[in-house]
Amino acid sequence: MGKDNLYRAFKREEISKIPWVPFVGVHGGYLIDTPADEYLKSSEKIFEGISKAIELYKPDGIPVVFDLQIEAEIFGCELKWSEDYPPSVVSHPLSEGKKLNDLKIPDEGDGRIPIVMEALNKLKERFSDVAFYGLVTGPLTLITHLMGPELFMKMVLEPENVIEAIKFATNVTEKMAEYYSKSEADVVAVVDPMVSQISPKTFEDFLFNSYVEIFSHIKSLEKFSSFFVCGDARKNIEIMAKTGPDNISVDENVPISLLRDTTKKYNISFGGNIPLATVLLNGTPQLVQKVSSECIYESGFKGYILSPGCDLPYATPVENLRAVLEVLNVPLEKIGEYIAKKAEEVHEDEIEPYIPPDYSSLNNVIVDVFTVDSSTCAACQYMVGAVKDVEISFNIVPFEWKEHKLSEKEALTMMKALNVKQLPSIVIDGEIVFESVVPNREQLLNAIKKAYENKKFVRRVE
Repeated sequence: MGKDNLYRAFKREEISKIPWVPFVGVHGGYLIDTPADEYLKSSEKIFEGISKAIELYKPDGIPVVFDLQIEAEIFGCELKWSEDYPPSVVSHPLSEGKKLNDLKIPDEGDGRIPIVMEALNKLKERFSDVAFYGLVTGPLTLITHLMGPELFMKMVLEPENVIEAIKFATNVTEKMAEYYSKSEADVVAVVDPMVSQISPKTFEDFLFNSYVEIFSHIKSLEKFSSFFVCGDARKNIEIMAKTGPDNISVDENVPISLLRDTTKKYNISFGGNIPLATVLLNGTPQLVQKVSSECIYESGFKGYILSPGCDLPYATPVENLRAVLEVLNVPLEKIGEYIAKKAEEVHEDEIEPYIPPDYSSLNNVIVDVFTVDSSTCAACQYMVGAVKDVEISFNIVPFEWKEHKLSEKEALTMMKALNVKQLPSIVIDGEIVFESVVPNREQLLNAIKKAYENKKFVRRVE
């Protein structure tokens, strides 16, 4: 089927087989036994890793790289590198003395841009029937990298400065789209995970016009566009669709049914949302097949592209991803029967249930941060960063905190016991306080203080 099948899905034309786009990022390094920090710095390694992924997973489309720090690194953000994760941003130039006027739009030769484009050019030569995605960092995530968590306070106190910064980031996004277009990428995907952390009103005020401009620009380059956001973006799906992308892709936080119905209204395609940790990383091939077929069934088939919820974890089992190939060969009219068959084959592991402590009896406040993984998810990174920032200087109320990653089976039992449904979320003494929204410093401090006061109230009553 290949890229022509993917193109038909983008145009919401009738298809006999659902297109498949595995979001292979650092997982490409895993396939060729190369650590992520080495893989993302070598065009040859990227070429080898993606070539191996194409041979194994038979995709209709695939990204060249999945790294939302390429642009940030060029602007002076310090990166923390890892052997099995993409790098994460650990410094924020615009909150550390640098001015927006000090920054310039990246040239083709800056940073790791030449590495990515060289890999893309070689992949295009070798795989003529695969559609290649060029992933660019969306303006909100890029400005969050540059400003850090204080961006959200500045939206309230200094909105004009934030709007100016987002205009700059929009120009960066458009220029990166041009570089990918020049290297003949088939799809330009704007990846902006921080969009899930803001309200529709904030999107309207700060991002709407920028995204209309971005997708209009990509259209002028004669490329398909995709708006890719992870996290609980349900509240923003409608306004995202109004900005005019050819496609919206999401993770498991957004139900396929909601995405299907919204994108149909605006005649655009949609993709997602096989869960990364619970299914692809920690599940069995049978579970992958059951969930993948459910995604296809719920999509209604038209305009749908099957894909993971986000960048594949480094060590995602190959057999789990290859299991998708069986699903893709099931005739669409038989997919319901296939789901029933797979449901009988799936057996869930029994995990010891989590029993929450008696928070009122503890002398300190317990802050649990539930994430996909702060090493790979930008929204999760800034949620964890907000707690770390408070920990460094806040000594009025005793508290301890811990990140619980979705890739850890224990986290799943905790989430079930505490009724956590969206990621990232902050739970304070067993109460969900911040759900898929990064708090500013004052909000988090007040929430911790309130939890401590509740403890003292309980002790007085006793």
